[in-house]
Amino acid sequence: MENPIQLLINHYKQLSTDELLKIAKNPEKIAPETISIIQNELISRDEFEVAYNLKSHVPTLEKPLSELTEIEISEIVIERINLGESIESIQMDLKSKGVNILDFMNEEVDSLQVKYKYILSLREEGLDEEEISQKVKQEFDINEIEDEELKIELRKKGSRNIKIGYLLIIISIIVTLVNIALDQVVFAFPLITFVVAIGLIIKGKQQII
Repeated sequence: MENPIQLLINHYKQLSTDELLKIAKNPEKIAPETISIIQNELISRDEFEVAYNLKSHVPTLEKPLSELTEIEISEIVIERINLGESIESIQMDLKSKGVNILDFMNEEVDSLQVKYKYILSLREEGLDEEEISQKVKQEFDINEIEDEELKIELRKKGSRNIKIGYLLIIISIIVTLVNIALDQVVFAFPLITFVVAIGLIIKGKQQII
C-alpha cells in the first residue's frame, strides 16, 4: 500500500495545470505538508514563478530564538529566502535578536551542495526518480517532504542556470556580430562565453529533470 505522501503526489500529478494554478492562488488553504508537493508538480510543468511564490507566509516561531538549534534557525532562514526576502534583511532581523546567521549558513550551503551533487550522480547512473528519492532519504536521513523540497531547490538552480546560459549565448552572438561589423578578429571572448553558456544549459537541464 502506498504511503500518504505518495498518494498525495499521485493525486496532484493527475490534476490539470489549470487546476493546480487555481489551487496555488490560495496558498493559505493548502496544508503545509502539501505545499512542496504542489510546487514540485508545478515546476515539472514549467510553472516556475507560481511554484516559487507559492509559500506566502514567513514561518512564525513557536519558541524564542535562543531555544532553537542551528538547524532550526537555518530552516527558518532558507524558508524566508524562498519567500523572496533578502539575506541582508534576514541577517539584520536575527542579529537584532541575538543570532548571527553567518556562523552556520556556510555549513548549510555546503550541506546542500553535497546533496545536489549526490542526486546528480545518481541520475548519471541511470536511476529513476523514485530510486533516487529512496537513496537520498537513506543517505541523508530526511523525510518525504524534505526530499521534495530538496528537488525543488535543485530545479530552481537548474532553471537559473538555463536562463543564464541562454543569456550568455545571446551576448556571445551580439559580441561576434559587432566584431564582424568592425572588421575585428577577436573571437576569444564570445567563444569562451558560448562554451560556458552551453555548459550551464546542460548542467541546468540535468538539475531540472
